[in-house]
Amino acid sequence: MTKTIHEPAGRCISADHLAEASLRIQQTCMATGQAAGIAAAISLQKETTPRELEPMAVVRQLEKDRDVEPAFQA
Repeated sequence: MTKTIHEPAGRCISADHLAEASLRIQQTCMATGQAAGIAAAISLQKETTPRELEPMAVVRQLEKDRDVEPAFQA
């Protein structure tokens, strides 16, 4: 029998009323979604929950994934 664990993703984030306005910006939504997806992928590989992951493992993968050559040279 397989254990199923559901973790929230996307805009499930805590912030005060001043910071909430910036959370509605599309880039912020995409960044939190990307981090949630990476946490889910790493947790599947390590057979654990995203909550139990080392946060820096997610940060390192984000840095690795975002380290790309620019599409256009200025």
